[in-house]
Amino acid sequence: MRLEGITTGNNKVNRDGIGSKLEIKVSDLYQLQYVSHQVSHFGLGVFDSADVVRVVWTNGVPQNVITPKAKQRILEKQILKGSCPFLYVYDGEKYQFVTDLLWRAPLGLITAMGFVAPDETKDFVKISASQMQPKSGRYSIQITEELWETAYFDMVKLIAVDHPAGTDIFVNEQYIPPPFAEFKIYGVSKKLYPKSAVNHQGEDVSDALKAPDYHYAVEHAPGPFQGVVESHAIILNLGKFPNDAPVALYLNGWIFPTDTSINVALSQNSTINPRFPSVAVKDKIGK
Repeated sequence: MRLEGITTGNNKVNRDGIGSKLEIKVSDLYQLQYVSHQVSHFGLGVFDSADVVRVVWTNGVPQNVITPKAKQRILEKQILKGSCPFLYVYDGEKYQFVTDLLWRAPLGLITAMGFVAPDETKDFVKISASQMQPKSGRYSIQITEELWETAYFDMVKLIAVDHPAGTDIFVNEQYIPPPFAEFKIYGVSKKLYPKSAVNHQGEDVSDALKAPDYHYAVEHAPGPFQGVVESHAIILNLGKFPNDAPVALYLNGWIFPTDTSINVALSQNSTINPRFPSVAVKDKIGK
């Protein structure tokens, strides 16, 4: 068996997986060895296959190979995994991924202000009505545990929100220090789309921002640490409206909250017209 670790954006696993733990189970027999060379060998004797081979990478994440056959060489590549529970909903044909859960609720986490408060364990996420279809007359939601951490659920509740047609519904999913924001449903009927959008290099990124389709306005080259990239910005021109009009910026995205933070600033683009506000979205990296 040979391992291939992912080294880009990850400094906890080396390319050959040296130091990783390999376990193999065949019927009631068990073998264990630590990777010290590029190829590790297990003898199965009279058995034609094993029940399972488990790799525990040097970052502590397990990965299984089910029923591998004897007399072969296996190349096992590292698979990046999340640690939080994943939320899926049935869309009429299959279960689709919506988001991960419980970023807000790390039990026993100690901050500069002490232990995380109990209210932080309340987590609210939005599921769009277009994402859900009945299955045998019922809505079906599944939550998977990625088996890296232990998750505790006191209650999971689905709240239906009836709202006028043409109104988008949002909930506050941000993770902030105390005092924590109260649960609130935001209804947005009047939407302003950017007249233009450029990145910090002056390039037009309007097309990449039109839909959540995994085409990103700023593509980052992988660095030595996962989630840490160079500073960058996206500047949105929202067009002409009164300077004293309230503006709410709704962002749809997913970051590693332990590695990054986003600073959002509202500014006037005086080079065009003082009454043409722009929104500058700047990703400032913190560790």
